[in-house]
Amino acid sequence: MRKYSMALIALFVAGAVLSGILLIDHYHPGIQERIVSCGDDLDNPCRALGLSPYSVLFGAPVALYGLYFYLFMLFTLLAADYSGGRYRGDAVAVLLPAAILALIADVVLAALLIKTGLFCKLCIATYAINILAAAVLFVLLGKIGRDGGTGFRGIYRGLLGMPRTPDGRAVFSLFILFGFLLFVAVFSAGGMMKANAGRAGIPAREIAAHVNDFYSTPVEVHGLPESPLTLGDGELGISVFTDFLCGACYQLYLVEKELFARHRGRIRMAYYHYPLDGLCNPDVKSTRYPGSCVASRAMIAASRLGIFREYFLAHFGDFERIRHGYTRETASGTAARLIDADDFVREMESPETDAMLSRDTALAAKLGIRATPTIIIGGRKIEGTPPAEILSAIVRREIERGLPDGKPRQSMSKGSTSISR
Repeated sequence: MRKYSMALIALFVAGAVLSGILLIDHYHPGIQERIVSCGDDLDNPCRALGLSPYSVLFGAPVALYGLYFYLFMLFTLLAADYSGGRYRGDAVAVLLPAAILALIADVVLAALLIKTGLFCKLCIATYAINILAAAVLFVLLGKIGRDGGTGFRGIYRGLLGMPRTPDGRAVFSLFILFGFLLFVAVFSAGGMMKANAGRAGIPAREIAAHVNDFYSTPVEVHGLPESPLTLGDGELGISVFTDFLCGACYQLYLVEKELFARHRGRIRMAYYHYPLDGLCNPDVKSTRYPGSCVASRAMIAASRLGIFREYFLAHFGDFERIRHGYTRETASGTAARLIDADDFVREMESPETDAMLSRDTALAAKLGIRATPTIIIGGRKIEGTPPAEILSAIVRREIERGLPDGKPRQSMSKGSTSISR
């Protein structure tokens, strides 16, 4: 009996951990990547699923129901074991139908994964845990029935009848109370997580006001030359003039992760260089980010060598560590994890790289770019990094309008870095 109990305890603990990770990721998108991989920063089906309407049931994350289920199963089994096995049969008889109900729910959830194409590894792992748990519970209940000479039917007949002894009635009452209090505790904790995370987000009225404000500005940009620095292949193009060492541009990268998750396969980001560094940008009179010219050269080199996506993710993954004192050695050190560092440095210093950087800075001056990041959606500019909810609403509107390219504007900025002229 002990080996079955230990196997079940291990399965329920694993399920609770996975549900906890999914729950935290629901309120803090991206935190899961620090614990277990479910894709890279810009293609993470677990995050995409967590931001979809399918992740919520009756106003609570599906992961919260999963956490309650596993904790209920775990504590019920532990209590039965601590009783010296006296209530083991009753506990397993309760847990087996619960496990079967979980499998039915998993079939529905798996169908949604197939429908959305979001194959969340962590979700699939919980389905596997539920299958194994149901199998072990079935075998264990059969063994208990055989040992007691009652079989399945006898166990359930005894379970469905009211306990006849005072201590049996007390145990039954405490079990019901335990289930209720655990439910209250788990869902109250989920509510506090939601409040602390501010997951309620920006009110819909405020988002609509910002979107209307955005569309009240004139279209200023009528087409841009192609950029080799692109991410995604969706129908909606979003252009960004950026400095790859700019703090506000790093905040945009964090917002972009949510955009790629919310609008999976629908957007395409194109980056143009506007380093706030007078060494390569004649429009800048006072250098704001020393080394940002080097960072721009590194991104161009990465694109020319076919590793832009990988280099971009590695760069921003290490951003807090490398942003200060950025040099050619910093850039080549990042590249060495992906490609031959000497080839990378040669590409950074090539005439083609010089030409691309000069083209973008001249283009930025012509368009009146004043700050980084400057996002362009549908020909309109946005200076700085707007909250993800607002930028997502604009993207959704553009996708619905069927516009092929994107271009933003100047208000709604959560932060930007301006130049001194």
